[in-house]
Amino acid sequence: MNRPLTFQTVEFKVIDHHGQTWLTMRDITAALYSGTEGGDTSVTPGAQGGSRSVTPSAEASMRRVFARHAHEFTADMTALVKLQTAKGLQKVRIFSLRGAYLLGMLARTPKAEAFRRWVLDVLEGVTRAPAGLHARLIEAEQAEAQSFARARVHSQGMNQRRKEKPRLLKHIEALRELVQLALPLEGGAA
Repeated sequence: MNRPLTFQTVEFKVIDHHGQTWLTMRDITAALYSGTEGGDTSVTPGAQGGSRSVTPSAEASMRRVFARHAHEFTADMTALVKLQTAKGLQKVRIFSLRGAYLLGMLARTPKAEAFRRWVLDVLEGVTRAPAGLHARLIEAEQAEAQSFARARVHSQGMNQRRKEKPRLLKHIEALRELVQLALPLEGGAA
């Protein structure tokens, strides 16, 4: 998934897990603990413009928060997946947006309240997006069909079709990708 999500100065590595948006525990830790005493994060140079380093104390704090409340997280809120990291293929704990919100509720950091509001805004955007995207996709497909119909009627329509077909098809493909990214698949997590 290529949609960047940024909370204040933390850019999340978005994980597409069963067609839904998931975030790594490390990124959530950076968002909740950056700038707090003992939880400062820094950016170290890496292949994709830098990777987020989280202090060991911040990581330990987040692991304790999760461990104390692990029974509250369902399979559609957290999962362990294998991801390629700087240290190779590793098991990484990821959280759905609902799981990230719950971590924000449980964390007692100065940024937790702002983080919860941000997660709710992201969730609201994900749930609102499909209806508008579907309407735009339908309009684009109708425009392409009309272009095809005009081309069949006369040669002038065929010339116009040759010019506009690549643009129309590119637009349709981009909208289809957005619709796919915005629609959660049935079934939730593995």
